[in-house]
Amino acid sequence: NFDEALEMYEMNHAVEEKIHGEDHPNAAGVCENMAAMYCTQGKHEAGMALFKKALAIRVKQDGEDHPDVASAYNNMAVAYGEQGRHEEALVMFSKSLAIKLKVYGENHPEVAAVYDNTANLYVTLGRHEDALEMFTKCLAISMV
Repeated sequence: NFDEALEMYEMNHAVEEKIHGEDHPNAAGVCENMAAMYCTQGKHEAGMALFKKALAIRVKQDGEDHPDVASAYNNMAVAYGEQGRHEEALVMFSKSLAIKLKVYGENHPEVAAVYDNTANLYVTLGRHEDALEMFTKCLAISMV
């Protein structure tokens, strides 16, 4: 049940903050999990607040160009897309992609995943040529 799961995450978060401090990557991970749960339940405002908190922790701990920061941007993009906040989602996907390209290079599954996510959003927006471009890049990586 959602309420029990959320209560467990909140307890876990409190323990992580007590043991490691509020800016520890473990606390960011718990925030991301709670954020996803909130968004799944349609509680987007609470979910986005936690996604933003997790992102701030990750940037502070790892720097802007870290794969975990890229994943945080990607998670936020998906959540924005689910809320119909498509332009914000595209900005977050773009940030995620820039980091992943810098860290992994063009031919990496993590890069392909962002191309795929972005392509699906473009389909939702009716931007089929942009979607085709992203799907083509994704497919090219999966064939490497």
